[in-house]
Amino acid sequence: MLKDFLNGDYDFLCKMYGLSGPQGTYPCLWCLMPRRAMHQPSDQCQLRSLESLLADNKSFMQLGEGERKDVAKFYNSLHAPMAGIALDRVSPPYLHILLGIVLKHHKLLDDAAHDLDKKKIACQPNEFLLPLGILLKRYDSQWREAQELEEKLIFEEGCLAFSETQEDIDRYTQHIHKIEQLISFLVHKDLKPRVGPIASSLDTVLKKHRITPHAYHSRSFVGN
Repeated sequence: MLKDFLNGDYDFLCKMYGLSGPQGTYPCLWCLMPRRAMHQPSDQCQLRSLESLLADNKSFMQLGEGERKDVAKFYNSLHAPMAGIALDRVSPPYLHILLGIVLKHHKLLDDAAHDLDKKKIACQPNEFLLPLGILLKRYDSQWREAQELEEKLIFEEGCLAFSETQEDIDRYTQHIHKIEQLISFLVHKDLKPRVGPIASSLDTVLKKHRITPHAYHSRSFVGN
């Protein structure tokens, strides 16, 4: 006996079974786990079925009068299912699962890199640190600004050393004084995630391979 199965993009599956979409309060096609609780899954969650989808949509149309703003009260069953295939014969979209796994591992890598930036460098005596490490230890989130200013300072001091006229000496001396003043204005700010030199280099590697974490959806990746 032949059995029908359904597969497709998750947005397509939501439309086929009448759910309001992946960003709904109850976005899962197979269970009633709220979206906000999905980071702590439980085996006590109630499962969906074709019958429950139909019943929830019927309640939505009758009790909720089809008002989209209230669809979450009816487990996001916005429309009646168009497909008559049982949910246990709907294949979970492989791409979405893979992207979720990749995102989870990338977040772990982000956290590890941030930990190296924040904790490991902070524990080291200055004599064991490179100049960049000393800047990071002193300024944390403003290490990049401090690095740029110090590079400018070195350049201006080099120009001053080779100045031959009083006009050049005065000009470079003024530049140096201004940069030193800007450095003195820098204050220590707690290091934010993905700001340290190690953590921020991860984004550089991703860009090199044309991979862009999106600012929306918790910096998730896309599948193309």
